[in-house]
Amino acid sequence: MTADVTIRRVAEDDAAAAAAYVAIRNEATPDSLDSLEQLAWARTAYPGDGVLLLAEDASGAAVGTASSAAGPARTSAVSTRPIGPTSKAARP
Repeated sequence: MTADVTIRRVAEDDAAAAAAYVAIRNEATPDSLDSLEQLAWARTAYPGDGVLLLAEDASGAAVGTASSAAGPARTSAVSTRPIGPTSKAARP
């Protein structure tokens, strides 16, 4: 069974989406933590460079993130929220 997911851009003035982005990203990559302050700094230091995306399930709950920086040599990163009680044990 597959679930419907909607991908949307995190707007600069959308505090709730930014908080969900940071929470999921920090849960998925605890060795590379992010913060709302870091997002604000990056947007100020590098205006227009990159995009933050939030994946939401059919109920509107945030379930994943992605980011992409501008330019041909940049890559994207994807984080997803672990699902189920054994997910943390399966992570390195």
